[in-house]
Amino acid sequence: MREYEAFLQAKRTLEEEKKRWELFLASSEVGLWDWDIQSGVVCWDAQCYTMLGYTPDAFAVTYEVWLNLIHPDDRQSAALEVQRQLAKGDTFSIQFRFQSASGGWFWVEGRGKVVDKDDHGNPLRMVGMHVDRNASKEAEYALLERDRLLEKLSEQLPGVMYQFQYFPDGRSRMPFASQQMKTLYDVFPEELKEDTAAAFRRVHPEDLERVLKSIEVSSLQLSQWTCEYRVVLPRIGVRWHKGVANPEKYHDGSVLWHGYISDITEARNTQDSLFKAKEDAEKATRAKSLFLANMSHEVRTPLNAIIGIGALLEQTASTEKERGLIEKMNHSSKLLLTMLNDVLDYAKLEADKIVLERTPFCLRDVLVSVKEMFEAQAMAKGIGFECEMKEGIPLKVVGDRLRLLQIVSNLVSNAIKFSAAGLVRLELDLLGGTGNTRTYGIRVRDTGIGMPLWLKESMFEPFAQGDSSIARKYGGTGLGLSIVQKLLHLMQGSLHVTSQEGVGSVFEISLPLELQKNVPVGAQEEAWLASLGAFAKRMDNADFIPLEEVDVLVDFLRDKIDQGELQEWKEAMARLDYALGLDVIKKWQKENYF
Repeated sequence: MREYEAFLQAKRTLEEEKKRWELFLASSEVGLWDWDIQSGVVCWDAQCYTMLGYTPDAFAVTYEVWLNLIHPDDRQSAALEVQRQLAKGDTFSIQFRFQSASGGWFWVEGRGKVVDKDDHGNPLRMVGMHVDRNASKEAEYALLERDRLLEKLSEQLPGVMYQFQYFPDGRSRMPFASQQMKTLYDVFPEELKEDTAAAFRRVHPEDLERVLKSIEVSSLQLSQWTCEYRVVLPRIGVRWHKGVANPEKYHDGSVLWHGYISDITEARNTQDSLFKAKEDAEKATRAKSLFLANMSHEVRTPLNAIIGIGALLEQTASTEKERGLIEKMNHSSKLLLTMLNDVLDYAKLEADKIVLERTPFCLRDVLVSVKEMFEAQAMAKGIGFECEMKEGIPLKVVGDRLRLLQIVSNLVSNAIKFSAAGLVRLELDLLGGTGNTRTYGIRVRDTGIGMPLWLKESMFEPFAQGDSSIARKYGGTGLGLSIVQKLLHLMQGSLHVTSQEGVGSVFEISLPLELQKNVPVGAQEEAWLASLGAFAKRMDNADFIPLEEVDVLVDFLRDKIDQGELQEWKEAMARLDYALGLDVIKKWQKENYF
């Protein structure tokens, strides 16, 4: 009884083991087979059929049937491998394509081993398996197809597509490089798969260190690698290359770049030619400007003599006709001198011969000088001329007073020249500043002819005057605004223009200037300060104020205001306001202080 129970237990154990194997085989995509070599009969399990899309026992399998199911291209190699292993009595493994139930081809790996032989050593039985390799083979083919497509595309490009891998121990390789590597480096891509030394030997010795350094920086910062360098090819000579690649870091510490290298020799040659042509043109321009500057200087010298002689003749002229001719000569000479001065300044600017001065001056003096120069000219044309300066802004600055005077005079002269009526207004304002530097705004407004948009775009070009009618009517060289712009550029300033044809124009200068530091109060100013104190005490009970004392004190206060010290003298101004009356102060501000 006990033996029977043991038998039943063993049977149940075998059945459970069989089920486990069946489940394993069903889920593992592996089919088992058993080949009786002498009869040729092959027993397939259900998985061998179902992996090919057949129903189990769809057909009987023999060795010949097995061979006929194999793809014609794989059949001979499979048969030879099986026969070779039968002769050796060893295990075989080969991949081939089976015809599936759908008519397609299905990749499997066939494995087998002789498990029984006769007394003479001849094989009697072989068992083995079919392993599903279709998915991996399709992926492999897709990868190969992608590589072929990439290779075809890369062959159409003028440069090299590549991967470059750099290891922490200094080794480097190119896992992939297109066939253009042979053209650009005279090295086959296959030579670089494990070692890139052959490619680096082509890099020009003078550029090699720079190239290696750029690769090192890119690997450390994981930043895009970009480099232009020369290579020396045995049959061609020196060529210029440009490489661009993006890096990524791997877990083993290596860095892999994906990039592209192109031949830029022609572009570099063109660039060098253009650079040389530009240098030659600049040299020619400087030589022309220097010649023009010298000639203008040589012409100006005798012209000054003519103007001087004209002034002497004007004093000795005996008739109105003679005085009229001399006056015309003087006017024409001065006009020609102005034009020559413009040409000379422009030539100096072109030849980089202008050197800006750094001297202390007062901005108020510049505006006063401009007003004195052009007030009578504006009045003669029936044009109003006003000046306005914002109160409380620092006026003692350091810079080139004469060049600033030249800039403002040019703009005011143009405003009066191109205005037939209305008003020309000169304004000074403070735009901002940091530290010891202030940015000033100087505006020249007019109600003249204005200008169209197309003229605004070319107004700063040398000799530009809109059209010939403007040149005939108003005269001039057309260099004034070009000189203004170049001078402002040297002074780190700028010029903005707004204009409307038939309405007028506004030219606004933005100019940074350094303030004068620690303007000393001299002994004379100390005396004025004492006088002001004494005067202030007398003002409270005085019946009248001597005008000469008022003028002296007003001059003193105006100088303090020019130095930006209005707040310091607020009390003194209040006392003058009280003593003299607001109208007197306003009149002084209008007549003397703008």
